Order: sequence, then structure tokens, then C-alpha cells
Amino acid sequence: RIIAQYLETGRPQTAEDDAQPSIDAHGRTETQQVNHAPETSDLPFESNDLIDISVLMQLTRMQSGATNLPVKALTLYKQHATEMLSRLKQSLESEDPAIISKAAHALKSTSVNVGAVRLAKLCGEIESGATKGAMMSELRDRVAEVVKIYEATDAALPRLTDYFERSAA
Repeated sequence: RIIAQYLETGRPQTAEDDAQPSIDAHGRTETQQVNHAPETSDLPFESNDLIDISVLMQLTRMQSGATNLPVKALTLYKQHATEMLSRLKQSLESEDPAIISKAAHALKSTSVNVGAVRLAKLCGEIESGATKGAMMSELRDRVAEVVKIYEATDAALPRLTDYFERSAA
């Protein structure tokens, strides 16, 4: 829901968006803030065309209790994205547009959830190209580009994970 809101509005969620109305002991409505995200000035690096930090900040706002959603999302991404990338590379061997499109879609969707926007965009282009009948040579070139962007994204994950682990402590 939060990620969809971000994609629709193009802006990160603000503290005002997080305000939750409540009723005090006298029946009056008051507003309380919930789950503030860490300050963006403390982030290990700025959002860029590779990673949109605001997506992970949205996860921080959604978390409750001991669950550290950004760390959990980054950990799951690290576990599954490598396999998805491998499937995407293997899908080219089939030369079947439906298989290529499906593999690109899986990596795109997973990447969007952790703010890996550049990777998600390239995967979306592969998905679209495969659906629209792009030449296999073009799809291979795009997948080679995805591999490079994935490596850069993967290299940033430990710093992000460490940051969100420390901010939760």
C-alpha cells in the first residue's frame, strides 16, 4: 500500500500522512504520530537513480513492534534477487517472450519493493520489450545491463542493511 502510494504520488510519505487520530480521556480527538523513520541526513548515501531510499523509509513508517521491515525486506531481496537474476539470464536461452517477460517481471517487482528503481526500470523495459516482440539481441543487451546494475545494487545492500539495523537499536 505504501509503495503503491509512493508510485502514484511521486512523493515520500510525510509525518502528517502518518498522523493517527485518537480520542483522549475526555472524548476529544487528538493526533498522535506513529513510527517515525530515521532522519534522511543520517543515511549511508543519498537517493539516486540506483536506489530510492524513500521506499525503505516508508517501510520504517509501517513497522510495528520488534520487526525491522527495511532490514527484513533487504535480507529477503538479497536472498531471492540473485536467483531471479539467474532465471532472467536463463530465460534468454528459451527465446520465448512469455518466459523472458515473466522472469523480468519477477525481478522488477522485487526490486521496486526495496527501492532498487534503476534495476526495476530496466526489468520493466525487458518485460515490455519481450511482450511487444523486441529482437532477442536487444533483450540480451538489456539483460547484460541488468547484470551490471544488479551488481551495483547488491554492493549497496550491506551499507543499507547496517544503517537500518543501527537505527532500530
